[in-house]
Amino acid sequence: MVAFVWGMVAFAIGIDASRRGRHSGLWAVLTFVTGLFGAVLYGVVVLTTSDPSDGGQSDDETDSAVVRVCPSCSSQCDAAQNYCGECGAELGPEDEYPVGRRLKSGSKQYCSNCKSEIDREANTCPNCGAVF
Repeated sequence: MVAFVWGMVAFAIGIDASRRGRHSGLWAVLTFVTGLFGAVLYGVVVLTTSDPSDGGQSDDETDSAVVRVCPSCSSQCDAAQNYCGECGAELGPEDEYPVGRRLKSGSKQYCSNCKSEIDREANTCPNCGAVF
């Protein structure tokens, strides 16, 4: 009975690790084999560190950055630049786009700015234009 309950705890940790973009099988097996030590280690390592795929930001932080996308060559430029560093084209205020992140939930991905579902290969959000 104890092994069954601890197996369920390990399974739940594996699901949470997968949701956070970590290796679910590793954390589930580590938790099941090492017992309470694995659960504490998971808490320390995964729950206190930010997700590596979000650029070091936690889920509570909002993206307020703006990037300019060159209308000629589609290069990403800093918001302060007036000319594209790749092709030299002039950049205007209409070329500014918010910087977004891909939020993952199971097999689906969402835009961090407008929460609309996005394609896995998309470089921009089709709804709000955020650049990933």
